[in-house]
Amino acid sequence: MSLSGRSVPNNVANAHFYLPDLCSITALLPLILVGQLLSLALALAASQLPVFNWLRFSLLSTEILWIVLLGAALLCRLRPLLQRISPASGVALCFTALIIVIALVAITGQWFLSYLTLDWRNSVWIVIQHIAVGGILSGLVLRYFYLQQQLNVQQQAQMQATMQARFQSLQSRIRPHFLFNSMNIIASLIDSDPETAERVVEDMSALFRASLSDAEDLVPLAQEMSLCERYINIEQLRLGERLQVNWQKNLRSDQHAVPSLCLQPLIENAIYHGIQPLIKGGTIVIDISDEREKLHCTVSNPYTQETANLKRNHGNGMALDNLEQRLRARYGDAAIFSISREPQQFTVSFTIPIDTDIQPGGAT
Repeated sequence: MSLSGRSVPNNVANAHFYLPDLCSITALLPLILVGQLLSLALALAASQLPVFNWLRFSLLSTEILWIVLLGAALLCRLRPLLQRISPASGVALCFTALIIVIALVAITGQWFLSYLTLDWRNSVWIVIQHIAVGGILSGLVLRYFYLQQQLNVQQQAQMQATMQARFQSLQSRIRPHFLFNSMNIIASLIDSDPETAERVVEDMSALFRASLSDAEDLVPLAQEMSLCERYINIEQLRLGERLQVNWQKNLRSDQHAVPSLCLQPLIENAIYHGIQPLIKGGTIVIDISDEREKLHCTVSNPYTQETANLKRNHGNGMALDNLEQRLRARYGDAAIFSISREPQQFTVSFTIPIDTDIQPGGAT
């Protein structure tokens, strides 16, 4: 994986695959239900009502159930291979595998029934009939899965494009008050403390560089935390002792790959809506930990009725909503995003899977 993180995450790559995960019971149950409905339809079509041929229905039901179960098991085992070959080759392999399963089940069923009826004459033609019908239905099912997945891919691509446009729009709208305040800080420090003024310029450059980066970039966690510290340094020059920050890090590694600007907007939101309105200021608690192959990030700030009213008046949900949708677009259901409003504390947290680490130099 490159440093930019352009490779597709596992959950997104699997989402582009044209077959459902037949190793999962949730995908297998609908196929079993459809198979039983198909056996009922075939039995009704072959029966002369009002008499219903229960024997034919039971035989068809058993045969289709075996075909579904064995076919699903075989495709489940073939899934790693199917994901590595082209869709056309994969469909051909799936179709061939299903035809073999149908033929084996049909031959076994006819062999068993021939011993009960002692009639071998029609067995060959019945097997051929079952293979032909099963082949047609298998082709239709595979075609349905493929078209359905193509629709899902298009919808996901549209969602990704919309999310990227929204993210870039938010990136381009850096808060004017932050820009003006930072420039005023630099101007006031040029004569009295040129070294600090130079550091503020460097910190602002890093923030602008991150804001102009690709929305899909992955960066090391250490880089994201360093960017947050730069932002906090600038705000502390403006707010002074009113802004206190408590970092709580419980990390085995600080090189986990994370989306760019996943933590800084939470800190900016906490300062702008939690600390700035309070005359006495307050403390922001930033808790970052990794366990069980997941990264947990939590940002807490003081929460009073005064700041609650300001949040309702000025709004603070756009950046949080945008971040939540970005994480869900990349990690799917594996991303957890939550907001908690307690009597004295406002907390935003997210949990994402740890896919890989980004090593110094850009390798992963």
